Amino acid sequence: MSGLFHNIKGRRFKVAFENNSNRTEHPPNHQDVVECCCSDAWVDFTQTTSLQGLRYIWMRETIPIRRLLWLLLTVTCVTVMSYQIVERVIYYYNHPVTVNLNVKYNKTLLFPTISICNQNTFRASKAAELGYYEFLTAMFTGGRRLSVLDLERRNATNMTLRHLYASTAHAMEDMIVSCQWRGEPCGIFNFTEIMTDHGVCFSFNLPDQNTSDRDRLHVTEELRTGLSLTLNVEQYEYMPGPHDAAGVKILIHDHRQFPKVQELGIALPTGTHSFVGMQLISINNLPKPHGECQCPSLKYFPHYSIETCQVECSMVQISQRCGCRLFYMPETEDDIPLCTLGDYYGCYKPFAVEIRESVQQNCHCPVPCNYTLFDATVSYATTSTFVIDRFLSNTNRSALKMKYQNARDITHRLQINKAEELRTLLQTLDQNFKVLRHVVLDQLKVKINEQRKQLLNISEDFLWNWNETYMYFQYQNYIHLKDLARARDAMNERTYSVIAHGVQEFTFSVERKIEQLADPEISDTSVRKMLFIMVKNQLEARIDMAKRTIQNHTQLLSSYLNGTPVFNYRFRKFSREYSYLLIPKELIHQAFHRSEIVRRRTNQLETDIKEMIYWMEEYENLAASAFMNGTINTTLLHFANVHFLDKCRQFLQSKSHFFYDFIQWMIIQLDKREQDFTHIKKDFKKAHGVTLKYLGIVGDAIESILLSLEDVQKGKRLCEDYLTYGNISLEVASHFFRSKTFQNNVNSLNVFFATVRNRGQNVYDSWEKLSVVSQEMWNFTLKQVDLMPYWRYMDISRYLRNSSEVTREIKDSFLDHRDMIDVQCGFDNKDETLLRSLESLTDHMDEFYASSHVDSTFVKDQDIRENFLKLDVYFRQLSYEKHTQQIAYDVFALFCDIGGSMGLFIGASVLTIVEILDLIIFQAIRLSNKR
Repeated sequence: MSGLFHNIKGRRFKVAFENNSNRTEHPPNHQDVVECCCSDAWVDFTQTTSLQGLRYIWMRETIPIRRLLWLLLTVTCVTVMSYQIVERVIYYYNHPVTVNLNVKYNKTLLFPTISICNQNTFRASKAAELGYYEFLTAMFTGGRRLSVLDLERRNATNMTLRHLYASTAHAMEDMIVSCQWRGEPCGIFNFTEIMTDHGVCFSFNLPDQNTSDRDRLHVTEELRTGLSLTLNVEQYEYMPGPHDAAGVKILIHDHRQFPKVQELGIALPTGTHSFVGMQLISINNLPKPHGECQCPSLKYFPHYSIETCQVECSMVQISQRCGCRLFYMPETEDDIPLCTLGDYYGCYKPFAVEIRESVQQNCHCPVPCNYTLFDATVSYATTSTFVIDRFLSNTNRSALKMKYQNARDITHRLQINKAEELRTLLQTLDQNFKVLRHVVLDQLKVKINEQRKQLLNISEDFLWNWNETYMYFQYQNYIHLKDLARARDAMNERTYSVIAHGVQEFTFSVERKIEQLADPEISDTSVRKMLFIMVKNQLEARIDMAKRTIQNHTQLLSSYLNGTPVFNYRFRKFSREYSYLLIPKELIHQAFHRSEIVRRRTNQLETDIKEMIYWMEEYENLAASAFMNGTINTTLLHFANVHFLDKCRQFLQSKSHFFYDFIQWMIIQLDKREQDFTHIKKDFKKAHGVTLKYLGIVGDAIESILLSLEDVQKGKRLCEDYLTYGNISLEVASHFFRSKTFQNNVNSLNVFFATVRNRGQNVYDSWEKLSVVSQEMWNFTLKQVDLMPYWRYMDISRYLRNSSEVTREIKDSFLDHRDMIDVQCGFDNKDETLLRSLESLTDHMDEFYASSHVDSTFVKDQDIRENFLKLDVYFRQLSYEKHTQQIAYDVFALFCDIGGSMGLFIGASVLTIVEILDLIIFQAIRLSNKR
């Protein structure tokens, strides 16, 4: 102990005693107290206290700098310590908590309540039966709020939404097709119909308040043990409502909680097998000051939860403003009435946003201290067709089919968009039908007949012109053959072919006889004279023939080059005096100048003959010399043979070029002209026949299509009766459109339009071909320059026109014929428009039929996706998570942190605090005693 309980050294005690005894007695002032506390007593305290740093600050035997350093260090540590102590105190008064998470395994778990709601609130057939269909449609479509006047007009002001929901909701027995609980069959008796913010829903395992936990449903196995359902959402019954989705919404909740399905539910689509695995979570919260949990009592609900609190607060707000409660809110002892439609649209709806904001701002709904959650994990698989087959086999298919077809018929008739869609399709079809019927029957038949008349006229005109032109070709060809080419043949036979005939034998004979004249063995003068006469006659005869050939060649070549006929034959009825006008002078000029060798050889032919005459005269000279002298120059004879034979060969070549490359070439060209002109006629007849054939095909198609058009008209009338009078069901109309007869007629229409288009295009192209062939004929005719002199002289005007003008005339004429009576121009895509409108109507009927068929074909992928789903709800494992809030920082922890901070920074402890308190107390007592 410090202070008076400590042994004080003698010297210090003595000095103190003496000082006290010598001091004049007077009341101690403030300075005395300070000196007392800061001198000996304080120094003695610093030297003996467990607070380590103080002894070095007041140690008198050490140097000042050491004391100053220890002072700075001690102040720093005290500052840091004070900061940490203050921070810990503040943390303590923040009341921190910790959450402990424990996973506990049980052999059994209580099964929660499963609330299932159809996404579609109203059933179309029931709404139509009660006369609410149009009213409900007006409520939830159109984009505008119903007014009180609208309600009065419909006499619905005092009707409630609960009545509308309850009277038109889907039936539990229709929606829940099959049910299994832990592998055992269950049924609709296990479900309870409830009213939620989503509308009418069905809750599985909803015990009343008196049911004990022992009597509630529970699971004892780990995986996939729970509730298994097959649901039919009856999408064929869907109609406008507050929700647009297809499928169901489920909420897993404690049976004591209010099921806010619209806000908290899980949406599950149709056409799937949904697996909802859940995990139970138990939550325990702390009240104030460490937490915010409370469990206040509610006026309208026996059990507190955030959801029930919010519903009650909303109920109070609405009742205060409108004097009523919404359709899903519970009944009360103070008899708050349900809101009528007049209250709903006149009071609640205009202030709905304001009421919701007021609930959020003014309603205090704290977190409850103890509650449970169900954490759901959803996975999906496609629903198997075989599964649907199994449960449908146990279902009354006939009843299902009747309900289905009735609902589909009603929805198509009463739903504005679907009825309007069908009406639009019919109007479009009717308009297109009338237009196309007029085009087909009133225009196309007339055009076909007009086409045939025009085709006949054009064909007659073409053939007449062709025959006339072909006659002039024959006339010219005849004149050339008879008046020119025939002279060649005659001259060839008489002269040309003779002078070069057998030249080898001729030269051998002449050479042999000349050699015999020089043969000494033949000494008889008479014999030698006879030989000389023979060789001379032989040579004179051929020389004379060669000279005649020159005369013939000169005459024949002059006739060709001057265009003067050798003979003067008559062709048919034409006069001889004009035959010279038909000589093909341009063709002769072309033939003569078409090749250098032809021109050179033709001109050289006369020279070749003269050369032949020259060497034959040389033969005569050699014969005379041999006869007179009895000798022969063999070298000169051989030289004459070689040159004569060479000239003969040149003559034959020149003759060939003259006869064949010149004269015969013209004959070939004239024959080819007739052949080419004949091909033009064949092309025209072919195009004419093709055009006539295609016109016949189109005409026959028109006659055979009338029955198909009448069938289309009948189907259209059935749909009009369905929409206008309702005496025909859409099922009957859809059967008609699906009938084989109607399909055959539609196919016939397709074939007809394809035929008209294809063959019409063929007709169009044939007219083009006829135009091309006609142009070709006239271009071919007007290019015959060798006939122009005759046509000009005879003033045949049709052959004297300009070729380009004639071509333009033909083009314009055929274009007018083709376009004025084009079998396609009247269609202008009207056939495609009709077929599209008919196809759209047929597709509409097919869609209705497919969606309303409940036979073996009903269970198909599309129907499964639209109407059915399977649902398995189970615990993922037999364990639950327990979340518990605990106080995280108490007084003991605070003191420990303070003590730890003191010990860490200044080496103090709890006893150090007691020492300081002891010093202060006893010094205060001492001072008070002195006074």
